[in-house]
Amino acid sequence: MALLTAVASVLPDLPEHVTLLFRSHYHCRLEDEVRRLFAPFPTVSWRLVKVDADLHRYIRASEAVVLIDSTTGLEAIALGRPPVVFDTRTVMNIGPLGDLRDAALFCHMPLQLRGTIEKALRPDVRAYLASAWPAALARTFHSLDGRADQRFVEFLRAYALLPERPDHDARRAAMLADRACET
Repeated sequence: MALLTAVASVLPDLPEHVTLLFRSHYHCRLEDEVRRLFAPFPTVSWRLVKVDADLHRYIRASEAVVLIDSTTGLEAIALGRPPVVFDTRTVMNIGPLGDLRDAALFCHMPLQLRGTIEKALRPDVRAYLASAWPAALARTFHSLDGRADQRFVEFLRAYALLPERPDHDARRAAMLADRACET
């Protein structure tokens, strides 16, 4: 809700060509709150997108993506759009963009949001961020070639959690995985 309130507070000061699109998460439906907060503004400056709409289509049509830290920011990067992350620092942020400070723009207070959005629209800033995107995505994702059980065994060995006994590797890995899932 903090993001919606912050966006509502800066909407009148954003450039006239900016139209904000809002799409709820499947598990966090905010359509009623969006309607309530943005009802005073002309609908030319904001739109509500259906929750099952093609998110990638809307990201591609956008100049920037304003969000809390989520995987949507990674999708924005992959689709060539700068993410603007609004993080109030009132809760522990474990989203994927927190470690990609060179690939996204961040702001922490509603008063910063307008300037951060405007910065994301500047060609020089977009070019700078875009230069960091390949490395940022490479740091986030890695190859998962091979078999999952073998990768898990190698992981356990790397941390000395699995003895060097090939005849027991598969059984022990399965047992450790079962124990990990029980907690």
